[in-house]
Amino acid sequence: LLDRELRYPLLAFTTVFVAIFGSIGLGLTLYGWRSRAAWRRNQVLAQLYPDEPWRQSDLWVDGIVHPSVARQAGMAWAFAALWTAVSLPIVAFLPGELTERLNYWALITMAFPLIAGLILTAAVVLTLRARRFGQTRLVLDTFPGAIGGAFRARLVLPGSIPALDQVHLTLRCVRQHTTKSGGESSTETTTLWEDTRVHENLASRFGQAELVVPVEFKIPRRPCRASSDADPNDKVSWTLRAESTLPGADLDLSFEVPVYHLAAEGAEPDESGPIAPPEDPRVLVDESPSPRQVQFADIDAHTREYVVSCWPGLGMFLWFLVFVAIFGGVTAFMTVGVIYGTWFFVCMLVFFAPITGLMICMLPGMLGRVMVTIDADQINVCRSWGPIHRLKSIPADQVRSIEYKQFASSGSHRWYTVHAHLGGLRKVAIATMLPGEVTARWFVRQVRERLGLTTDMQPPITQATGSS
Repeated sequence: LLDRELRYPLLAFTTVFVAIFGSIGLGLTLYGWRSRAAWRRNQVLAQLYPDEPWRQSDLWVDGIVHPSVARQAGMAWAFAALWTAVSLPIVAFLPGELTERLNYWALITMAFPLIAGLILTAAVVLTLRARRFGQTRLVLDTFPGAIGGAFRARLVLPGSIPALDQVHLTLRCVRQHTTKSGGESSTETTTLWEDTRVHENLASRFGQAELVVPVEFKIPRRPCRASSDADPNDKVSWTLRAESTLPGADLDLSFEVPVYHLAAEGAEPDESGPIAPPEDPRVLVDESPSPRQVQFADIDAHTREYVVSCWPGLGMFLWFLVFVAIFGGVTAFMTVGVIYGTWFFVCMLVFFAPITGLMICMLPGMLGRVMVTIDADQINVCRSWGPIHRLKSIPADQVRSIEYKQFASSGSHRWYTVHAHLGGLRKVAIATMLPGEVTARWFVRQVRERLGLTTDMQPPITQATGSS
């Protein structure tokens, strides 16, 4: 029989998908149009300033850099709207599943509205930050900054910010290198150099109309590289990040700044060895910067044992546990649906199942500890999860370098992993979940001293590797 009645639930369901994919298509079209317009502007600037690449980008053409917080807030709202639209059918059909079919397993799908709420919260925070600091500007006094010289600027914060007692400024040089092999590509992001300054007792000017924070960094010649995006497979960017904890929306702004090779005034001589910024005093002493999570004891005159707790803290662990429960519940619900013939869940299961498996594998690592014993001949790494122990020995003569990379982050907290590179692409994790970069640098220096390796050069930080 032909049913001529309009089925409103089905119409609403399909309308949501039309709106979602239509919005995605429209967004991609607008992005392509704006990218094309920006490319044309940069081409004009390249003709006007052929010998000054720092003037060939509309980001820096006037010597003033603006933060991207407003754009981040807009992207967060767009993603929140998209995720909310995906969650609407679940909210619409869930009451019927519970009351008519008594399908209480459907409660697992409430993970989607909950995630939508978290994304909306993040969008609100970014919007408050954009309203508070959106008019902030970075006035470049050295245009551009010089490798082997200095980078100087003024961070101008409009408005009265009475609770701002100190600002953490970090200048970072990052390289993104993409390699392709067998039809697959992998991108490695490496921090070549970074330095941090803390400014306190900040003074306003023009009454309370604005707050000016002086920015000054001395940039070494090595291992830094000039800003470059000419090769899409090998990009180098310089970023200045300003951070401070405030009531309401915290100060957390990033500026992409120009740094190039110049014969700048006050430039350093080109010495043969690598030049690094002054090391944090906590890294140079023998005492652990984080005694609650990293402890050590001398077994004899040549052997030292380090005990590293992998516990990230109760807050981080509970958040991770919540996400494991959400993703695990959604994966289980979709698996049951596929078994009973709901083949629509197969597409979503392909996305959720690998993430759930990875999170479950990471969970035991937060509950264990690592004992690292180092002498002149080898490194013994013993990982313990309750009664389970796994021992790995690394001959000292095979270790080429000791480096660290960021493993995880939550807000302003970061955890690091220390690796021993054995030559080529081989590397072995020595310690994980080291709290903070100072602790990671301290541990790297300790291991290098024990093995007789050089300790005067800051290691590059490999932050992420992905495949597509």
